Amino acid sequence: MRSPHFAYQKLLHPSVKAVVLIDIIAAPLVIIALVFLSPLNPISIVAYLLSAYALAISVMNAGRIYSNIRTAVREDKIPVLVWFKKLMRKNKYTALYLESTDFRAEVSLYSGLAANLIFAVFKGASGVYYHSTWLGSVGVYYLVFGAIRFMLMKNYRTHKNDERNRSVRLHEYKTVRICGVMMILLTLTVTGIAYHMIEKNDTSNYSKLVAIVSAVYTFYYVITAIFSALSFRKRDNAILAATKKLNISGAALSMFTLQTAMIHTFDGTVSSYSRTMNTITGTAVMVIMLWNALSMSVRAQRNIRQEELQ
Repeated sequence: MRSPHFAYQKLLHPSVKAVVLIDIIAAPLVIIALVFLSPLNPISIVAYLLSAYALAISVMNAGRIYSNIRTAVREDKIPVLVWFKKLMRKNKYTALYLESTDFRAEVSLYSGLAANLIFAVFKGASGVYYHSTWLGSVGVYYLVFGAIRFMLMKNYRTHKNDERNRSVRLHEYKTVRICGVMMILLTLTVTGIAYHMIEKNDTSNYSKLVAIVSAVYTFYYVITAIFSALSFRKRDNAILAATKKLNISGAALSMFTLQTAMIHTFDGTVSSYSRTMNTITGTAVMVIMLWNALSMSVRAQRNIRQEELQ
């Protein structure tokens, strides 16, 4: 007879195929529940629980999923991808994407910046429409966040071929330090607004569109953050390391904004439960964001001193 520990491990660490299948089922199911069903509908409850479980096991098994997918792609075990790769090789830019790690990193920076700006505009417009200080502040956060990503992206594009040059490394570290300081100030500002939102319940009931867009963006950002962390882990580049921390911070905040959107979309009443949940999640997210910002600044300052002493 198998032990409870075995069942627990299988529940949290299923096969990669099972994780992918659960993700594929959970994503459309939760959208259907948000758009067409009431929050108390049994299907909605199942959809919310399944989506939470899908997100949890995807994060917990990210390394294994990434490794298996990378192996399957490299060994051409997926027929659809084999056909798609042949199609990509017919264009010089898409072929370069397949062959160059640096080019993929650059594309990741650009796509992240584009998604960032689109979400910032959406949140800002939603804040104006619903008269919500919280939504508006999140929109401003992602707008400034996008500006920080642009600074890093511009630096990476300019100096990606001159990393061995001492002056270039110094410039990279100083750029990261500036971005870290900006992130500290930005995080403290958002923390204050989040506290006001939680304590005073300073928000409105949102439409389901806000919850759906937040859910889609959260899934996208969490997956992007995981894969960028795995892709850049072996790259000794200060800009990519800082981008990885930014992705983690952005994913954490998007999860918090998704939670607040879900609560205020389906439960507009002031309840101790919603306040407690927002306080716990908000505190954890702000600590993660502040830690990433501080570590960016401190590590960059340490690298600058080391370079100046040489």
